[in-house]
Amino acid sequence: MRKYIITDPCYLIPDDDWSKCCEIFDSAAYKKAMENRDYVMQRELFDNETTAALQKYSGDYKAKACSTGYGDWTNEIWGVNVLKHDFFADSGMVCVCELTDTIQKHIDANSNGFKEYHGMAVFETDKDITVEFDTSDSDWTVVRVKDKNTGQVLITSSEPYSDDDE
Repeated sequence: MRKYIITDPCYLIPDDDWSKCCEIFDSAAYKKAMENRDYVMQRELFDNETTAALQKYSGDYKAKACSTGYGDWTNEIWGVNVLKHDFFADSGMVCVCELTDTIQKHIDANSNGFKEYHGMAVFETDKDITVEFDTSDSDWTVVRVKDKNTGQVLITSSEPYSDDDE
């Protein structure tokens, strides 16, 4: 079993690498996508940069990042072997990656006194997983993780929280 984490990738990527990811906003491809109001391409460009940065630290499983399309959010993931359910994002992104020693050291060095894995969901599963991000609802992103060996599925809430839920 391996540990994985779901959170905003800005909490896992060192500042220098995060700054490099943000350089995509100055690229010709991104500017063209902005001119064409191609929001899908804008997200894909940033998602690809962020995913590539995460993969340098993520171990055997190649990390995956996705823009939420609308900004900050909070969610929970449910299923077998979930060690911590809740997570959030404040850069408008979510990612799934293996909790490697390198990522753990970065988390420890940048925890700012918060409890362990603040804002991060943690689960254990086999190394052979698939991750899907469903962004078909512009108000919400659903994260689905499937263990290819056991068929077990972890999934986040499929509906946004309302203020009335508190």
